[in-house]
Amino acid sequence: MVTVSIMRPDPKKTLFENVQELMLRRYGKENQTRFAADTKIRAGGIIRIKSQKANVGIDTLEMIAKEFDLEVWQLLLPGLHLPTSNEVQEPSSQYSIHPAWPFPRVSPEHYARLPAVDKARVEGYVESLVSQMDASQTGSAKNTKRT
Repeated sequence: MVTVSIMRPDPKKTLFENVQELMLRRYGKENQTRFAADTKIRAGGIIRIKSQKANVGIDTLEMIAKEFDLEVWQLLLPGLHLPTSNEVQEPSSQYSIHPAWPFPRVSPEHYARLPAVDKARVEGYVESLVSQMDASQTGSAKNTKRT
């Protein structure tokens, strides 16, 4: 029997790297004071993120995500990809060779570079969303038939 060990990224390190990327994109350098002011996070919260030692609460993640028009989960994925202003286009025109490509801010080429384990995580997440949607629609259909 072969045992395969999967290296999981450290979420605290990933969060700091992504926050650092957000600061670099917006301010051109790491600027904790402006970041704290923009996100309405106390300086201690920024220090906790930078130190990568203490836990950061969901509320803090939500405040960061909201300020940068992201989803919370994006802050916890390694290699945060933020499109530059000239990259943002409608999905159908941006990836015309992939007319059904579902991710307008991620190119198929970038996705292809992901390790298989990360692709499986993305697929699992999408599958769970579809299952939830199907379950809610099935529940709605049953409720409609009863009336």
